[in-house]
Amino acid sequence: MKKKIKVLIVDDSISIRKFITSLLSFDKSIEVVGALEDSFVALEMLEKLKPDVVTLDLHMPKMDGLTFLEKMMKIYPTPTIIISSFAKENSENAIKAFSLGAIDIFPKQVISPGLNIEPVAHSLITKVRVAARAILNNKIEIKPIVKQIAIEPLPEITKNQKIKIISIAASTGGTEALRNLLSKLPSNIPGILIVQHMPKEFLLSFAESLARVCQFELKLAQNNDEVLPGRALLAPGDIHMEIIRIQNSYFIRLKEGPLIHGVRPSANPLFSSMARNVGKHGMGIILTGMGGDGAEGLYEMKKAGSFNIAQDEKSCVVFGMPKKAIAKGAIDEVLPLEKMPDRIIMECSKLELKNVI
Repeated sequence: MKKKIKVLIVDDSISIRKFITSLLSFDKSIEVVGALEDSFVALEMLEKLKPDVVTLDLHMPKMDGLTFLEKMMKIYPTPTIIISSFAKENSENAIKAFSLGAIDIFPKQVISPGLNIEPVAHSLITKVRVAARAILNNKIEIKPIVKQIAIEPLPEITKNQKIKIISIAASTGGTEALRNLLSKLPSNIPGILIVQHMPKEFLLSFAESLARVCQFELKLAQNNDEVLPGRALLAPGDIHMEIIRIQNSYFIRLKEGPLIHGVRPSANPLFSSMARNVGKHGMGIILTGMGGDGAEGLYEMKKAGSFNIAQDEKSCVVFGMPKKAIAKGAIDEVLPLEKMPDRIIMECSKLELKNVI
């Protein structure tokens, strides 16, 4: 008999606890082993209940969710999904929770009674099932990440520089992977385009948190933004992002479109547009995440001559997206996250070799 996924709900609202329980009841392979309002009691019950996944509210009396999360990760590390509202303060705290070990967010608004319950249940169940597969031991040691005091810049950028644009995709576990990766890149790094799967309401806070640890500009992308060295653009939510070329300049195009691999934005439109418009001057990077988003687009980039990197299984929280891209034959190198910054810098320091007749 297949082992059930054990979930502990920690939330001071009885209505939310009951509603999450009802949503998870749609999947018989999931068992709610506890629904607790007191975070102190929840800490004491971890060893007894042995949950595979915790859903956590951040605003609770006695002990707030961030404090609970930090303590839990020290005594009983457990994949955790944050249940948060879209309010600015809550959004910022939800992003902080990632640095303490949380691996996903579920918007509290979508679990309000009165909504169509089945798609909401499906969404939460999918996140719980992914979280249950996460390997917290593979995470980087949780520690504060600050802006590096000094990172040696790349050699002076010339028109013969081999890599002109870097594109990155990430999903589950990607928030901290991106924070660790980007914080170690120099101020004049080629333009960076990022797709991170996350509810759109949290992306502004995520962009702001990333910008605080980077040597370069980082912001949410807007239509027609120019892609420039020393600038990173994060795809906004619920819309696909592509890159276009006009003469010798590159710009962002945000495009409506259907979900791809169940997500929007998807990495595939970005990577495909990189193949068409940047070609051999592009770099594709795929980080931790569930599913297969990005594999097809990276393969197109590979065929167009780009240089592609995948995060290795050992350093991934969920080895899904990288695994698919590797199996597709889309990857040049598979690296642990800690070795990626140096490899990126090395590749971006190269000049394009011209044919000599």
